[in-house]
Amino acid sequence: MMNRFLRKGVPALAVAWFVGSQYAQSAESLESSVEIDAEPMHSIRLTNAVVRVYDALIPGNAASLMHTHRYSGVGVDLTSAELRVEKISAEPTTITTTAGDMFQVNVTSAYAHRVVNLGEFAYRVVMAERLRATGLGASQLEGVRGYKRELEADVALAYRLTLQPGEATGEHTLRGQSLLISISGGQLEIVSDAKTRALKAVAPGDLEWNPETRAISIRNAGVTEYSAAVLQWK
Repeated sequence: MMNRFLRKGVPALAVAWFVGSQYAQSAESLESSVEIDAEPMHSIRLTNAVVRVYDALIPGNAASLMHTHRYSGVGVDLTSAELRVEKISAEPTTITTTAGDMFQVNVTSAYAHRVVNLGEFAYRVVMAERLRATGLGASQLEGVRGYKRELEADVALAYRLTLQPGEATGEHTLRGQSLLISISGGQLEIVSDAKTRALKAVAPGDLEWNPETRAISIRNAGVTEYSAAVLQWK
């Protein structure tokens, strides 16, 4: 999985039918951007000393405002879509997303862009940005049932957790300062520190922040496959 904004794109000429529509912008307007928390299609879901997580929902045939990104992070596509990304001082490109994909965004200096949804169905993505380094050690998820390392970003290790109905991870150590983003919905049974048991309904895009290292077991108590992104911050 490569940096979302380094993916191979299609030059704007390939979507020339779109240029000149209600989404076409002048060079002057491209110089104006808003912070993410002021962009109406972006909703801040979680903020703490380590991460900021936002949920972006762009309706079909619609575009976000030009907005500014300042932090590196990892994103999870919750729907499939065809998008045009318009970045200041760069050629617009098109990308195709697939529901469930994870990707990294490496920000070396602040940049502004906007995203145009070229399809008729809404595009949804959850993006987690690292605000500061954790200084924590290596992951302890290697070899644990259900986990598979998906990518190693500059700021995090990203795992995909996949559990079939009735399947459980078994007890394992979940490192502190980690984040779980549900990709699918379902019912989970979570046992923490071998004593606290909870049955929890989850929906796509739900978040679970784990501030402290703990022993945990996760079982899929539903009737369909459950998947999630588990991000361990560096």
